[in-house]
Amino acid sequence: MQMLEPNTLTDEAGGPTGACPLHSARSGDVRRQPPEPGAVTRPPLFTPATVTPPTRQLPPLKTLLTMHRNALEAIDAELFDLPFRRSRSFAKDYLAVCDPHLMEAVLLEHADAFGRSELQQRAFRPLAGEGLLVAEGAEWRRQRRAAAPAFRHEALLRMVPAFAAAAEASVTRLRRASGPVDVEPEMRRATLQVVMDTLLASYDGAAPEVVAHTLFGDVVVRPTALDLMGAPAWIPAPGRARYRRRLLDLRKQAEEAVRRRRSTDLDSGDLLGAMLAARDPETGAGLTDRQLVDNILTFIGAGHETTAVTLTWALYLIANAPEVQARLLAEAREVFGDGPVTAEGLSRLRFHEQVLDETMRLFTPGPFILRTATRDVDLGPVQVRAGTEIFCNLYILHRSPRFWDEPAAFDPDRFSPERSVGRHRFAFIPFGAGPRVCIGARFAIMEVKTFLATYLRAFALQPASAVQPLPRFRLTTGPDGGMPLVMRPRA
Repeated sequence: MQMLEPNTLTDEAGGPTGACPLHSARSGDVRRQPPEPGAVTRPPLFTPATVTPPTRQLPPLKTLLTMHRNALEAIDAELFDLPFRRSRSFAKDYLAVCDPHLMEAVLLEHADAFGRSELQQRAFRPLAGEGLLVAEGAEWRRQRRAAAPAFRHEALLRMVPAFAAAAEASVTRLRRASGPVDVEPEMRRATLQVVMDTLLASYDGAAPEVVAHTLFGDVVVRPTALDLMGAPAWIPAPGRARYRRRLLDLRKQAEEAVRRRRSTDLDSGDLLGAMLAARDPETGAGLTDRQLVDNILTFIGAGHETTAVTLTWALYLIANAPEVQARLLAEAREVFGDGPVTAEGLSRLRFHEQVLDETMRLFTPGPFILRTATRDVDLGPVQVRAGTEIFCNLYILHRSPRFWDEPAAFDPDRFSPERSVGRHRFAFIPFGAGPRVCIGARFAIMEVKTFLATYLRAFALQPASAVQPLPRFRLTTGPDGGMPLVMRPRA
């Protein structure tokens, strides 16, 4: 996307923001100033590798091709120092938003002026239909109100035994491995099992492995170069027809699960049962069969993919940070001993949640929130015209030196209560924000904490090689080329 005009902000002292030092090194320990005499020192921080950004903004065609390969590689270094940037490409206006104040304006204060982008609709409608992920306006609000009770804290606590069982089953499979193991496929399998067990407890359709292949086999839900150019959706794209045939089969199975549950009136204590019983508090209406199926497929697809990549990156970061690993192990043993993870103990895993937050800051599963302006909007420093495509860039938001000390380093303590004081609430939004914040955020947090507490007591983690994986954004931010780790069983 060709830049039309750069925009700058000043720092708190009133001077211009400095150059971006974020990518000065690809890996290794962060260089720190020598401590003052008598000061308490801490071990060097681990800095994971990431993509090297182009020095300046790429021209439109190269931007398009780069985004198709890996959208993170299209983010130039200049953008890390800008609150926003306008551009125009392929007859469309774009606005990249990289500032917490503007994020708040787009996602909360003026949320009614920004709808789901056409690009996002194209990517997810084959999977999600008219479910929460793509629904708009009054229809979205009705579905959200009806589904919300299924994701309340007390309802999610009943899911913890399923989280713990899936984590223990994963440990059993990992113990069979000899030598380094690519943990990414295992994280996908384990988190998909969680979704299937908590969403469809009595499900007897395709096995999780078959469902995973349907959703994330050789074709995945992601925008093509034609989509990025705004080409009509009916133009054929490689793999699209095969992918949609697979989704049709999966949709038929979900429809059968809903019909069977309605006919038997069976309450299995799962999310489907909760959604069947849920009613819109304003209208008293429940979700239709079509809406139930759409949301089942949404939760199966998006619900396990984001959690799987988060767990994959968390294990990698922990394996490369022995002090963090030791603290996690100590906390898990203090709370659970040698027993299974319980709902009561999850809230006491405070350092586990800091590690999760820092993992999602460095490797945000969904690094872009896309919106389209439905009317002209005054956002203060920038005027937005109707039809403008908005790219809320969480990758920059979460890694910019304007908002974070040592932003490239893995430092879970930055999310401690003491160091979080004064941080803008929109400086860290891995689940989105505003009315359309992810409905499954707390589900995912509880699930990841359960898996980490289980894995850390079962294995000592080590990197498998000195070569560090680079992040690649397709449907989510995953490692390019897998994630081999050494997982040594603890005595």
